[in-house]
This record gives sequence, C-alpha cells and structure tokens, in this order.
Amino acid sequence: MSPPPNGWPGRASCISASIRCGPGPEGKVNALVHKACLDLDITHIESLCNLEALLGKGQFTFIGLPMKWRGGTASPIRAVAVFDI
Repeated sequence: MSPPPNGWPGRASCISASIRCGPGPEGKVNALVHKACLDLDITHIESLCNLEALLGKGQFTFIGLPMKWRGGTASPIRAVAVFDI
C-alpha cells in the first residue's frame, strides 16, 4: 500500500483500516501510510493472526481492547470477534 491519494480513505468516511496480517515492511513508505492514517483519524489495526478461524462463521462485531500506553500513538490490543449481538 502506498500513502492515500488526495485524502482517501478519509474522504470515504473510513474509520478503521486493517492493512495486513503479518509484519510490515520497514522503511519510508510504511511510515507514510501510518502517518496518513493518523492524520485522517483512521484507526490502524494490523498484525492480526488466526483470522482463518473466522472464515465461514458469519458476520461478527470486531472489538479491539487496547493496553494503556503512556505517551504513545499505538499499543498492542486484544482482538475479539463477537457473534450474535
């Protein structure tokens, strides 16, 4: 992924974006994508694992429970899929 052109996805009323399920690439482009999401107030969720366990289970509500992290712009989360709400 490269930095969003002309403010997209912010213009598209996007509130959350999950980019990948594994470690991200090092370097300037990755940092620019993270900064673009931060500037647009888009929650950036990545490095989720075991997503294959959700395949075929139907719709669910995603809940991300963050750790308290002083002075940071990110933290690990406990990702939860809740069915039948």
